[in-house]
Amino acid sequence: MWLVFLTRSSPIPLTSGPKFIRLHFYPTLYLSFNDPSKKAFFSVQACPFTLLRNFNASLHAVPNVPLIKEFCTNVEGQRLNLTFTPSPDITDSYAFINAIEVVSMPTNLYYTPDGDEGVPFIAQGIMYTLGNNAALEMMYRVDVGGREIPPNGDTGMFWGWSSDDRYLTIAKPSVVPVNISINPNFSSIPSYSAPKEVYITARTMGMNKTQNKNYQLTWEFPVDSGFNYFVRLHFCEFQPEITKEGDRVFEISLTNLTAETEADITRWSGGNGIPFYQDYAVAIETKGNQKKQHLSIALHTSPERRTLYSDAILNGLEIFKLSNNFDLTGPSFDLIGPNVHHVKQPVMQLGKKRTAIVALVAPIFGFITFSLLLFVIFQRCSNKFANNSTPVPPSDICSRFSLREIKTATNNFDVNFIIERGGFGEVYKRFANAGSTPVAIKRLNPGTKI
Repeated sequence: MWLVFLTRSSPIPLTSGPKFIRLHFYPTLYLSFNDPSKKAFFSVQACPFTLLRNFNASLHAVPNVPLIKEFCTNVEGQRLNLTFTPSPDITDSYAFINAIEVVSMPTNLYYTPDGDEGVPFIAQGIMYTLGNNAALEMMYRVDVGGREIPPNGDTGMFWGWSSDDRYLTIAKPSVVPVNISINPNFSSIPSYSAPKEVYITARTMGMNKTQNKNYQLTWEFPVDSGFNYFVRLHFCEFQPEITKEGDRVFEISLTNLTAETEADITRWSGGNGIPFYQDYAVAIETKGNQKKQHLSIALHTSPERRTLYSDAILNGLEIFKLSNNFDLTGPSFDLIGPNVHHVKQPVMQLGKKRTAIVALVAPIFGFITFSLLLFVIFQRCSNKFANNSTPVPPSDICSRFSLREIKTATNNFDVNFIIERGGFGEVYKRFANAGSTPVAIKRLNPGTKI
């Protein structure tokens, strides 16, 4: 069901319970509004939760591609208020949104069921319960060993899954088995947990026992410092040689901390061809002034006495940031943002509005998606600074950046940020600071003489 709203407040009845919120942004020039890369800094709240603060879509988006941010939250009562607030720190700032989706989720898909002890909190010696007072931000959803799965290829929830190639840091060489003939038996978990395609592809260490003993199959994911994270690992033993408990037993580490010493998917799931997932919570503590750190997932074979095959397997994974005191926001004005999902689809441009709250209310039976295709702009009315004709010394206008700052700004020279390729090298577009001047960063080819 698709609804279009151009009014200040749009009431749609909602039932209480967990909701999935997807926000669509398409940063471009709209009507007479200022360049969004300089002025569109704003915050977004969902009832008591702050989802975004001092957010600028242009700093995170790939040019000409819609940007999507995804969250989970519980709704109590009959109303969900989404509030968009322009940043008070930017003159003439404004907020915008192109589309909003709200989906009713199964009660126990991520949140801890009543009476359940929760999930292991790695290295804390306790169990972590994900209650109704927590919100989640989707950081990564990965089809390990498989291809990118678009939202329309997902089962039930219309989530997008990326491939794992860009996050794989240690794999020598690793193997990508596929079994398209298997029909996964969803007897241990619900069928909407992940699409079938996630469970018929995987990545393993390979069959070289000697080599497998000496390395860990490792993925690394940049995340914000100072938050707890919910990690879901998806498994399905589909290789014909794995038939019984003890055939493939391995170790799992998160952020270099032991999560499992004897992971046996056949024992966990109940047999071959049966999908299963295992959940964990892990803390990424603040470390100096580092805004981002890596959340690593590493697999290593168990000792030979415990396993027939010295190997490990992973089919898929999900990583969510967990709110701190109703707050999901990381450091303000981050230059990079891994927690986004890009889709190539048209975005509807709608009329200009000057409201600060979008209210969503609706009875939802099963899975009903309400998409609000909007373009709501919130203009901040304040006096502009008078032109200052005072000469500025060159030392004040010629900024210097360290190699580390440049690599951070370009996400280690991510190809998604390339705007031009020339004979001498590639040009990356980024921003020098919050809402200020865009900068071109040119990386010279090896051997280039200047």
